[in-house]
Amino acid sequence: MRTAIRRALRALVLLPAVATPAAQAAVAVFAVDPARSQLSMSGTIDYNGQALSPLQQPVSGSMLTSYSGTIRLDTDFSTIVFQGGVLDATVNGTYAPGPAPADYGVYAPGTGGMPNVYGALRDFTFSITGTPFPAGSGFDLSGVAVTALSGTFEIDASRQSRWPERRPWRPRAPDR
Repeated sequence: MRTAIRRALRALVLLPAVATPAAQAAVAVFAVDPARSQLSMSGTIDYNGQALSPLQQPVSGSMLTSYSGTIRLDTDFSTIVFQGGVLDATVNGTYAPGPAPADYGVYAPGTGGMPNVYGALRDFTFSITGTPFPAGSGFDLSGVAVTALSGTFEIDASRQSRWPERRPWRPRAPDR
């Protein structure tokens, strides 16, 4: 997810290429356009100390969502500092467990007798802060901190879990 955040931040931060030596610091607030701002989720889920396979999409597009909100920057036109703002993930579907509306839906198939795991990230928001970096066409994000402000990641690791594809969810009888 860190790589996706880097790509998204590069796309979101556009500053004038013209700088003057006498420029004074200025705080700018950028509106994040959901039509042009997406982040994807990736990773693995550990279950009872054992790593499952990498996260997968239970439904196409479930690990990608758009964001809205603001990013606050301070700049003297030679350096840039992320000072916060709030980015809010857009609900992109209905995912297990629940099922209920969620920003992201994930699946990790069980291996070695472990159950399948379904997960959903709901109501996710985050903020960005950091140390100064030079203004220009690219920048190093190693000094940028992404802080989760809200959200719930729910998982279902029951052996009876089934994914409903894109049909309305209906409970199924357990395997016999």
